Amino acid sequence: MTGVDSHLAAATRADAAVVAAGLEAARRRTAWLTDVDERELTAQHSPLMSPLVWDLAHIGQQEDLWLLRGGDAGAQGLLAANVERLYDAFEQPRAIRVTLPLLTAQESRAYLGDVRSRVLDALAAADEDDDLFPHVMVEQHEQQHVETMLATHQLRGGAPVLGARAVLPPDVGRDDTARALTFVVLVLANLGLIHVNRSWGRTAWRGSAASNRQFGWIAAGTVAVLGAVLGVPAISRLLAFATPAPWLLLAAGGAAALVVMWFEAVKQVQRRRLLWPA
Repeated sequence: MTGVDSHLAAATRADAAVVAAGLEAARRRTAWLTDVDERELTAQHSPLMSPLVWDLAHIGQQEDLWLLRGGDAGAQGLLAANVERLYDAFEQPRAIRVTLPLLTAQESRAYLGDVRSRVLDALAAADEDDDLFPHVMVEQHEQQHVETMLATHQLRGGAPVLGARAVLPPDVGRDDTARALTFVVLVLANLGLIHVNRSWGRTAWRGSAASNRQFGWIAAGTVAVLGAVLGVPAISRLLAFATPAPWLLLAAGGAAALVVMWFEAVKQVQRRRLLWPA
């Protein structure tokens, strides 16, 4: 092997290792969300969602199709053709999936393990000519189903089976926090902009002295609702929010304040142009 060939092989192994790590991170999320009893996995918790056990085997079926068969639906997979059809998202609407003779949770997990073992073996033997893009797409597909399964947990009735305020794995929950912080910034910034926009003849600080009872009630109610959204677990789960750490909430408040200060500056510049036109 030449020096160039050796370098290409080393780069391919590094790329394959990154791809494998991504696939395994997605699988940890899947395993966490489906680590519940058989009854929870096979029930349809909402007509909008599939039973969790369907998502579980469907994830494996797509990995089997795209990474073991190169996307050739006519090639024989690890499942019998009549079983594989049960996991065709186009052929089987969500509303009827609970009625299908699906694989059990144990069979689904064994199938996922078999497919993944073969995929990782192939990745370990990858060379510089192998296109690893399909592996990234399969990882993204599984991550999408992670979001879907999380939504299923949020829609189900009764006490949360993952545990109230359950501690998430290290690579889970960051999106929930980001959504919550974005919501906080939008709400606080809009309140501030409404206040600043009340008068173009005075600064926001002088405008604070002007009586406006209606705005005060609206602002107080909005802040109360914001507190409930972040502080009441049932509401947070419904919106897929995680309660941010106090310092993150302060940072979100600071970001909203910057938006208000920017608009106040724009307002003052515009006011001066009207008073002293060029």
